[in-house]
Amino acid sequence: NTNQNFQALCYLANLTENTIGPMNLRFSSNGESIFDSSKIIDPIGPNDTIEIYFDIVASANATDAELFRVEISSPHIIVKPPVNNLALVTIETPASLELTRNLLGVDEGLINQNQAFSMIVGLDNVGEAGISSGSYLLTTGGVDFGYDDSLTGTIGTGQLLEFNFVSPLFDTTVTFDFILTSTPIDLNIGAPAEIGDTSFSFELTVENIDAEIIASASLVGSNLVQPGGDKELYRMILSNTGSSIASAVGITEFSLALRYGDIPLNPAEIFNLNQSYFTLDGVYLASDLSGGNRLTSEFDNFTIDPQQTCTLLFVSKISPKLSHTFTLVLESDDVFAEYISGPNEGVSVIVSSITGEQLLLSQTFVTKGIGFQNSFVIRDNPVNPFETPAEFTYELSEESPIEFRVFTLTGEEVYAWNIPLGNAGSSEGEHMIEWNGENNNGHQVLNGIYIVFITAINTGEQARLKVAVIK
Repeated sequence: NTNQNFQALCYLANLTENTIGPMNLRFSSNGESIFDSSKIIDPIGPNDTIEIYFDIVASANATDAELFRVEISSPHIIVKPPVNNLALVTIETPASLELTRNLLGVDEGLINQNQAFSMIVGLDNVGEAGISSGSYLLTTGGVDFGYDDSLTGTIGTGQLLEFNFVSPLFDTTVTFDFILTSTPIDLNIGAPAEIGDTSFSFELTVENIDAEIIASASLVGSNLVQPGGDKELYRMILSNTGSSIASAVGITEFSLALRYGDIPLNPAEIFNLNQSYFTLDGVYLASDLSGGNRLTSEFDNFTIDPQQTCTLLFVSKISPKLSHTFTLVLESDDVFAEYISGPNEGVSVIVSSITGEQLLLSQTFVTKGIGFQNSFVIRDNPVNPFETPAEFTYELSEESPIEFRVFTLTGEEVYAWNIPLGNAGSSEGEHMIEWNGENNNGHQVLNGIYIVFITAINTGEQARLKVAVIK
């Protein structure tokens, strides 16, 4: 090694029958090592061989070859050609070791239950001197990660130890310890190599970080839309079932289908996309709305934290040219979510409906005109009251008591309902009335065509519709 103390051994033989000496022995090299360049040798007896040592401090600079030479420099002595008076030495920087580790599949000390991960351990030698192997002990805090808690083995340079683990099926926090129980030997000096830390440890937390988004969607108010007007179209409630800090979920995109009967509609035919937007818990949410075969909404900053429930509202600007009904269909598979941090970052999150069904919302919207008569519409016609009540919507320009009447085609009244002033349904704005298909006696009406009248008492305005009842 550089700066290492070592010796050169020289053999000197007297091949005569006489004592020879004293004499001068010269020592030299072509390098930078430090030594005494000459020695005075005492007389050597007849046919005797002696050993002579030269103490050397190796050069401070590494070299592939420093050549050392020894010579007899006494001119009065007859010297035969040397058997070998040269020694070639390679000088290397001392072994300098660093213990390294790399955890794969673990994020900031956190991992999911029953998740595979691995640890790569290496022993780097930044010096030039060779080393022997060392031995290690790995412990996992008494918890089974697919290995015995106390694992032993050997480690050297030029190899990486890979440990493949699987986390347990329960929450826990453990400490992993890796210890070099014997330090590798620097082969140039025959002693333990220089090394920084001979051990490392880290804490690992195992948590159930699985999350699911539970979604529901519903109509906001009535299903009436005014061409050219603003309409709060639908509401989505989204809940994150995760409980870990790594269970935060980002909603990246969702899309919904728009149809007229069975015919797909381009969203641009229904909405002014530049003036339609979302609110999240009442606050504007930036999104990118695009049309095509579906209405697609992309989000850059829509995060639902663990155990959080939020409400998303779509506020639409209805196209002034809209003149027909349209149906909006949203399914759970149309909502895309992913983990935003932790070991599962970027992994998709399951989105399910609160009912377990794939369908979140299927709603038909009806275009209304200006005025009381034009605003009076029915959601479904014909209607089967055994399955769902008939839903009538209307709009008042000012508050007024309401009379609601259902007649047969021959003029016989079958049902009457009054809404007094001050009750729900009598104020200015949109309202809805449900009729369950019963007459004034509480019996179901017969199949057939009925005429429904609605009257705003204060203004005298009246509207009517023909309704088919089919059971």
